Amino acid sequence: MNPYKFILNNQGSLVGDFNHIISKEKLDTAVNCIIASIYKKKLTHTNQTCIAIYLDRSTYFILSIFATWKIGGYFVPLNTNWPLERCKKLINHCNADIVICSKQGNYHEENALFIEDVLFDTSTCFDIVETKSTDLCYIIYTSGSTGEPKGVMINVSSYVTYIEWVKKFFSSYSTNTSLLITVELSFDMTMQDIAFALAFGTNIYVAPDPKNVLSIIKAIQTFNISVFHTVPTTHNMLFEFAKKSNAIDLSSIKLIITAGEPFSCTLVEKVKKVLPKAHFYNIYGPTEFTINCFAIRLDN
Repeated sequence: MNPYKFILNNQGSLVGDFNHIISKEKLDTAVNCIIASIYKKKLTHTNQTCIAIYLDRSTYFILSIFATWKIGGYFVPLNTNWPLERCKKLINHCNADIVICSKQGNYHEENALFIEDVLFDTSTCFDIVETKSTDLCYIIYTSGSTGEPKGVMINVSSYVTYIEWVKKFFSSYSTNTSLLITVELSFDMTMQDIAFALAFGTNIYVAPDPKNVLSIIKAIQTFNISVFHTVPTTHNMLFEFAKKSNAIDLSSIKLIITAGEPFSCTLVEKVKKVLPKAHFYNIYGPTEFTINCFAIRLDN
């Protein structure tokens, strides 16, 4: 039971941003290159490998997640906009074996694995490492009710079950070809986007700035995005902007999913005015429930 098996079963997913695109055919090779660098760190313990991912929004962030899973490990996503001391605190708290980061960043401890040092022109192959259902899949840090970061541990069984639910619940959207990750990569909403891609082999694109509506629109148009999942605040900004400008074409979007925040019913009307044929869902739930505990279609 390993989430990476969904990638192999679907012959991979394209992963890309404005700077780098890894095709479906080359995805596993790119993942193996990161794994080669991980193994060079000479991990000797017998427990699951914990890898903190401390990178800017990019293709390499997603590849690092996949590499972690393929070796049977679990990952902890960190945000490069957070204060360094907060990130170091979380790295120590989760006892990360390796921190995948950038030389241009501010983390240069002994356990750092710089993405610039990964040799992406190599062709080493690695077998997938089997994981138990109770093994960890990822840890998401939330603010917690006390204001102290709280690590929510999601195991492999929970996430694989979630992927299977996505395959069943959203089965009529399996032919949608591409989705855009617009939320912070340290949020569990990103895990819903990845689950959708794993369920159907959908292409994954990463928006450069979750708060910049113009860059999101450019990504939607450039990558022909058909699945758009984000928070209501971003949906409101996007569709309000689109409603005022006839020059903005969002017609590639067929499935809209909103989550992570309460929203006004007026959002449904905004969406329907701009994209009358798109289907619109609200999904919601705490991180501890593995992303969401309910989903409902609203446009009908």
